[in-house]
Amino acid sequence: MSVRSAPHPRAALGSSFWAYAASNTAAGLGDGLRVAALPLLAASLTTSPALVGAVAACQSVPWLLVNPFSGALADRHDRRSLMQLATVVRVTLAVTLVVMVGLRLADIAWLCVLGFLLGSADTLGSNSASGLLPRLVRGPQLERANAISQGGYATGENLLGPALGALLFTVARELPFGADAASFALAGLLLLAVAGPFPPDSRGDGRIMAEVAHGAGWLWAHRPLRLLAVLVGLQNLAFGMVLSTFVLFVLEVLRVPRVLYGVLLAVMAAGGLLGSLFAYRAGARLRRPALLRAILAVNGLGLLAIWGLPRIWLVIPVLLLLGFLGTLWDVTVVSYRQRETPDALLGRVTSTFRVVGIGAYPVGAALGGVLAEAAGLRFPFLAAGLVMGVAVWLSVPGLAGVELNR
Repeated sequence: MSVRSAPHPRAALGSSFWAYAASNTAAGLGDGLRVAALPLLAASLTTSPALVGAVAACQSVPWLLVNPFSGALADRHDRRSLMQLATVVRVTLAVTLVVMVGLRLADIAWLCVLGFLLGSADTLGSNSASGLLPRLVRGPQLERANAISQGGYATGENLLGPALGALLFTVARELPFGADAASFALAGLLLLAVAGPFPPDSRGDGRIMAEVAHGAGWLWAHRPLRLLAVLVGLQNLAFGMVLSTFVLFVLEVLRVPRVLYGVLLAVMAAGGLLGSLFAYRAGARLRRPALLRAILAVNGLGLLAIWGLPRIWLVIPVLLLLGFLGTLWDVTVVSYRQRETPDALLGRVTSTFRVVGIGAYPVGAALGGVLAEAAGLRFPFLAAGLVMGVAVWLSVPGLAGVELNR
């Protein structure tokens, strides 16, 4: 019997992958438009840091409540079809926002509701996308494929989207949400070029809670992935604290004009894009626990630097560095998770990982709003820096001996 050799890491990735990556970039652009426009809309409706933070938190709560079931669905059904369904829901909700803003019906409560629904659709699309990628490329190519995919998404979400969203918001408040709908429609159309179908390895036995529990149990038993999920959770707790009220920090502490808010967010995305280019070239050389520990330490020092000296000339290079390191972390951890997890469990393991990891973000967002309300807009950066210190403390013994090359 002949043995099929694994492709060289530099082998061609294929047209289906490139269509997938283009769709991911278009979806990232839509998310980026909303990343800038929704906080600006909330800030135009209230000056309360707690309420602005609540809008950010509502978009992330689905990663705690809805995410596990999205992961189970991703293991039961064709993942490309689920991604297309998610784009239809996102387009519908974005159009609803356009109508509500245009008719002056939007208020903080409605922004929280729509944010929750958009976040729920995000969980389905993201879990399905993460599970689909290993079907499009082979194991040795995962770092390259993730670097390209995440670089494209980051370009849309953090580089182009925020700047364009903030600019469109200054012209007319409903414009960025209309562009959001158009970008997701494009993402759905691009998915049609991904050759399928992609039938699941197992359709389950109808007991979705048991399937969710099985995926969670598998992750819990895998010590390195369990630790990485906790470390991602601590990072998202920290960044949730500062980003939930970042729009107010930029406007009131840094004294940056509204129109430049999206440009400042784009600085972090530029770092992320540079990180994806570096990850593309580095490939398997990223599989080093020491790199992950260094990223955690530098992130913490960067947040403490902004707290201690909130000056625009310092914030810009720190944001650039945080974006760069964030992409290196994501490419390394996501590729390792995809490589270690059986395909039949990938949706559930990914969703459980994100319950711990991304699910910490709304907790941080809500806490950051409360801290900013009580102690000022700079204080969340101090608290976030201390949280990152805990992450470093856990990673030193925890990542010792972990084989990321498997």
